[in-house]
Amino acid sequence: MRICFYSAVFSLFASVGTLVLLMGTAYLSPLQIVLNIVISGGFAVAYAAVSLWQRYWLIPVVGIIEGCLFAIIAKHYRATLQLVASGSPLNRQLQILAGIGIVSVVLGYVLFVVFFARQGARYFRARNEIVMAAELHRALVPPIHRTIASFEVYGISIPSGEVGGDLVDVAENG
Repeated sequence: MRICFYSAVFSLFASVGTLVLLMGTAYLSPLQIVLNIVISGGFAVAYAAVSLWQRYWLIPVVGIIEGCLFAIIAKHYRATLQLVASGSPLNRQLQILAGIGIVSVVLGYVLFVVFFARQGARYFRARNEIVMAAELHRALVPPIHRTIASFEVYGISIPSGEVGGDLVDVAENG
C-alpha cells in the first residue's frame, strides 16, 4: 500500500511539473520534459516519505535541494527558444490556467490528506471499540461444560460477526 501511496503522490505532483512547464512556454526536448516531471514527482514523494517517517526537520533540507535544482534547471530553460512571446495574451492565459491547475492539484491533495487522516482516526477508534467488545464477550461468556446428575451440558456463544450478544447459561433446579 505504501508503494501505491507513493505512486499516487508521484503522479499527482508530476502533473504540477507539467503545469509549471506550460507556464514557461519555452521549447523543451522530450528529455527535458521527462526530467522535469520526474523531479516534480520525485520531490513530492520525498516530502511524503519525510512526513510519514515523522522526520519533519528534513522538510527544509529537501526544500533547499529542490529549490537549488529547479533554479539550475530554470537558468538552462531560459536559454532555449520561447514558443510564445512573453507578455502576449496567450502567455498570460497559459500562466493563469497553469497557476489555477497547480493550486487545484495541491489543494485537492491537502484536502485528501486531511480527509483520510480524519477517516482513519475514526476507523481505528471504532475498530478498537469492536475489538474491546469482542474481548469482553469472550471473557464474560466462557464456554460451559457441566455434568448435572446424568446429563452432560456443553454450551458456547460464537458470534456471527466480530461481536455477539447471545449469552449461554445453565441453571440447576432441584
